[in-house]
Amino acid sequence: MASDSRDILTVLWSVQWLSLLKYVKYVGNFFMVLNIIKTIRIAYFGPLRHIPGPWYARLTGLRLSWSVFANNRIHYVHALHRQYGPIVRIGPQEIDVADPVAGREIHRMGSGFTKAPFYKLLSPGPVDNIFNFRDAKLHAARRKLYARGFTLQSLRSEWEPLVREITELTVQRIKKDALKGEAEIMGWWTLMANEIVCQLTFGGGAGTVAKGVKEPFVLMLERRMGDLAHLLKHFAPPAYYVGRMLAWVVPRLQDVFYSQERMFDAGGVVVSKARDVKVNSDGTRNLFNKALEEGTLTDTDIITDAGALLLAGSDPTAISLTFLIWCVLGRPEVQKQVEAEVATLPDKITDVACEQLPILNAVIDESLRLYGAAPGCMPRSPPPGGASVGGYFVPDDTVVVTQNWSLQRNPGVWDDADTFDHTRWLKESGMTEQAKLSYNPFGYGARQCLGIHLGRIEMRLAAAMFFRECAGARLGPSVTAESMRVVDSFIAGVPRDRRCRVTLQK
Repeated sequence: MASDSRDILTVLWSVQWLSLLKYVKYVGNFFMVLNIIKTIRIAYFGPLRHIPGPWYARLTGLRLSWSVFANNRIHYVHALHRQYGPIVRIGPQEIDVADPVAGREIHRMGSGFTKAPFYKLLSPGPVDNIFNFRDAKLHAARRKLYARGFTLQSLRSEWEPLVREITELTVQRIKKDALKGEAEIMGWWTLMANEIVCQLTFGGGAGTVAKGVKEPFVLMLERRMGDLAHLLKHFAPPAYYVGRMLAWVVPRLQDVFYSQERMFDAGGVVVSKARDVKVNSDGTRNLFNKALEEGTLTDTDIITDAGALLLAGSDPTAISLTFLIWCVLGRPEVQKQVEAEVATLPDKITDVACEQLPILNAVIDESLRLYGAAPGCMPRSPPPGGASVGGYFVPDDTVVVTQNWSLQRNPGVWDDADTFDHTRWLKESGMTEQAKLSYNPFGYGARQCLGIHLGRIEMRLAAAMFFRECAGARLGPSVTAESMRVVDSFIAGVPRDRRCRVTLQK
């Protein structure tokens, strides 16, 4: 009897499981059909159906995602623009805009477009920072705290001497290495930009160039933004939290899944320097000192904003300078013109004097047009109720993207759009209105790069000093068009080999 009872229970249990599996299968099939219907509705009957693009972009974003993982999104999207025109559908609910007028309308102050959720990825901390606030009012309030320290007048009066000193040392290090054999300029420009931004924002980083080593906080920040856990937290949260639990069993995973906590530990020096208002003859020197005089910031705000400012102010400057030197050294006639012009500068080079040099500024502008450090996507969310973009209605759940790579290489705006031609900036007729709308290496409107003046000062001083001190420099044999091919690194565009070597004859 006992055996029969067990057999009966076993059968009943099996029947129940089979019924449950059938139920799950039916429910799964039901939701699969719903998803197919939704995909077809969005693809062929939604408001974006009239926007041109490849057939597969209507149905899936997998091809676009693959371009991101392959580090060539800007090239993929640019090719689509050349095939389909200035406004192209790149995903079921995503479009890219390369029309200058439409692009300016999207990014203008008061347009109603806000930063897309994508920008959450760009925060090194648990709270929003100066660069990824989606709320316009919150962004304006935070930006106001820092804006005074980033004005051209403030930078020239308070910070130019230090910027010049750090830049001079950097160029001397490059010259020394180049005379010995080869100098890796991207590495040196990165150290220079790191030290300048650290000094300006929180008073740290002193001696970065001299020692050839980055500030500990910077190293932890770079690890934080580049680690696997940072991506898993946004794209696969369950895997992220499983990884954090496993890290207690496998200590080697601590550096990966607890990088944020370690970054904040290293950020203690940032907070102490930010809150330490100096009383000596220098007065309140760093950016956070001034911000804290006008508003309240928590320790988390300080560390997160410091991280964001360092990310935005270091690598872009170094990348831009690297491409600038590569562009000029690869054109001997242009190099001679620049070297002759900077040779007229006084012994003590100033930014005001550099600003008056037409050829120097022309090569800077042209290199930023072709190889600006932020050529990639700038996604925006339309205002509630949707908006009109280039004659097309886009609903408010659409991701609307612009990328400078396409705007600044638009053949309908620029003659010989893919050719480096600094003389286009020297014409008496000046830029066309379309070109003015398209040229945005530092962004648009209220979201324009906070450090635009600092970036310009660094580029002018560094380029002038390099072409004067390293006159006759040549690209190293390892530097080729392929090694300098631009690849995506999030929204930044970097040389494929992430290095550029130059040499100098004695």
